[in-house]
Amino acid sequence: MTVKAYPTVSQQHGEAVCVAGIRTDVIPHQWVRLFPVHYRDLPEEQQFKKREFIELDVQRGSDTRPESYVPILETIRRGRVLGTGDGWAERRTIVDPLLQSSLCVVRRQRKIDGTSLALERPAIGMWIKERGWGAYIARRRRESPWSLGVDRRQRSEVRTPAPRRRVPIAGRS
Repeated sequence: MTVKAYPTVSQQHGEAVCVAGIRTDVIPHQWVRLFPVHYRDLPEEQQFKKREFIELDVQRGSDTRPESYVPILETIRRGRVLGTGDGWAERRTIVDPLLQSSLCVVRRQRKIDGTSLALERPAIGMWIKERGWGAYIARRRRESPWSLGVDRRQRSEVRTPAPRRRVPIAGRS
């Protein structure tokens, strides 16, 4: 398992979380989404951690995304937890093959088959440089805009977003 979302409450499922992971039983590895997972209702011996291998039976649900399944929770069997040693080397052997080169590739794949899970390494420094948001993000992080990849020559081009202001709405005070 790689991701556990914040629990949501619905009339249909009660309190449930959505989890995502990587199928290692197939080559090449594939993303998998499991929903609903009633995590807090699972027996303690079935409450898995992030970065822990699990085995379980699944079935297709109404979600048409190719990586989505409904878990049969009673069948969860926990495995080992991936270690963090050697710069996450073990984790990288599993995750890196799923790394996409750009969000454009991810969007194209979604149009082809509806895939909605992906891993992409963002180029945050380039985005800040191109958009001129360095000062705004730096203020939020309490850092210098120059430490975030904004070129010093762009000082006059870095603009801070306008402050928020209250707008009256009819019927509200």
